[in-house]
Amino acid sequence: MKWMDEGHEVHLVYITDNRALISWGTKENQLLKDKAKDYINLYEDEIAKIELKEAEIVSETFGLPNKNVHFFKFYDQDARNKIDLGITLTKEIIKDANRIVMPSDNHHHPDHQATHTKVKSVVTELNLKNIEFFVYALYNILKLPKEKQIKIKIAEYKNRLFELMKGYKTQLCLKDTRMG
Repeated sequence: MKWMDEGHEVHLVYITDNRALISWGTKENQLLKDKAKDYINLYEDEIAKIELKEAEIVSETFGLPNKNVHFFKFYDQDARNKIDLGITLTKEIIKDANRIVMPSDNHHHPDHQATHTKVKSVVTELNLKNIEFFVYALYNILKLPKEKQIKIKIAEYKNRLFELMKGYKTQLCLKDTRMG
């Protein structure tokens, strides 16, 4: 939001379709059953369709032009099996980037690890030199020397962020997302 307010061109990439909301959430003891009641009896394809629509609406609300929102539509929990395709799709998006925000690769979520791998591979392959990386840890503390860590103050964007997050109703069925 801050970078958009400063006039930067921002792109958002949705790697997966969240179809494993119920199965993954149950397996990892992350599912808030009362919040997920509308999705419990749906097929994964139906959940994916709902999730992708939520992402589309939130991106629009966020203020991103359609051309800056990218959907890879990989099956949730399967991004690691799509590394090569992910690299191909990512090249055009980040070829002129000067900042990249990506998940860390030091936690248990395979899609986040795969995303990290894809981005690093593309940056290396395209020989991109002047890029700032913003790596975030979702489920555990990032293992990085303190002097390399930065904190970004989001206070002025907090209310907008909370409103945007409400649009991800499927994601808010998970404990960690809701806590965040």
